[in-house]
Amino acid sequence: MKNEETITIDRLKLNRDPYLNTRVRVMSSKLIAKDQYHRLMKMTSAEISHFLEEGEYKKQIDEFAVRHTGADLIEVALNDNASECFQKVIYLSKGDTKELIQKYLLRIDIANMKTILRNIGSDMPEDEIALRLMSGCNIKKKNLLKLLKKKTISDLVEDPMFQNILPHAKSSIPKPEGDNLNLASVENWLDINYYRYLMGIADNLPKHASEFKTFLRNEIDILNINTLLIMKKEGLEQKEIMPLLIQPAADISLPVLESVAQAKDIEGALDILIDKTSYSDEIKSGKEEALKGSLKVIRRGLDRRLMKKAYLLLHKHPLTIAPVLGYILAKEVEVRNLKLISRAKSLNLPEKFIEENLIL
Repeated sequence: MKNEETITIDRLKLNRDPYLNTRVRVMSSKLIAKDQYHRLMKMTSAEISHFLEEGEYKKQIDEFAVRHTGADLIEVALNDNASECFQKVIYLSKGDTKELIQKYLLRIDIANMKTILRNIGSDMPEDEIALRLMSGCNIKKKNLLKLLKKKTISDLVEDPMFQNILPHAKSSIPKPEGDNLNLASVENWLDINYYRYLMGIADNLPKHASEFKTFLRNEIDILNINTLLIMKKEGLEQKEIMPLLIQPAADISLPVLESVAQAKDIEGALDILIDKTSYSDEIKSGKEEALKGSLKVIRRGLDRRLMKKAYLLLHKHPLTIAPVLGYILAKEVEVRNLKLISRAKSLNLPEKFIEENLIL
């Protein structure tokens, strides 16, 4: 199906599956409603745990309360519940639909790898890092825990578990320079090759799965905008920026990407994105803060725009794969929001901070 240098994907036959979609609709109905987040923002960590215990997270709260409390309890319960939900979706799926969902959920494995990468050499205890890991599609948590023993990024990258996460691109894995390997280059390799692989799959989907391809291209757009702005903020030149971008994107063409990368400063980059892309509203809303050095407002706006599209997938073409993928994304957002509220409460951050960063 694929080799190390060239990705060749057979056309997937995504048969309509009323049973799968019915079960996913039931799972979607149990997601936390928008108005409940406003209640959660006013709760203590203990009250949030109790709220979750009364709903879909009861099993996990009861199981992990023996070893964890407060925000740590909430985080490990959220991760375990999400893993269970995603595995259930895979179990309910059949044939090529199952294959597509499994490949899409590689994002969980990759997020786990990034968490481990960022904590190599840190002073954070292994059990605290483990709280932030989630059983992925291909790599179980018990195996991920073995990677926490790695002392350097090079050691991790040379491990077979890492080598096989994206086997079609194994030959292009960044090589160690001396005894060290650059964190940014490894993370970028993971992102670029994951999305290239997904786009290879998306290009071979039937027409009734076109919403997934559109969503994926928009996700790539947003990743590219974030990369461009971070790199321009750091003063990098076009030749250093372009290899870090994922192509092709949706709305942002290669000439526009090149123009932004060539801009003399971040203000010039922002102006091109405002004039030449459909993301002008999000860029405008955060331009002032970006010129002061913070990209948070722009990133929040872009995240919210993308997640709105994810929630729309939940309600489109009920007999296609769109609601299934919409559910996975909506579950990811729920977990992100609950972690944000819990951690913010544990750090005594103001309610305004939480409200600004929630995706509703």
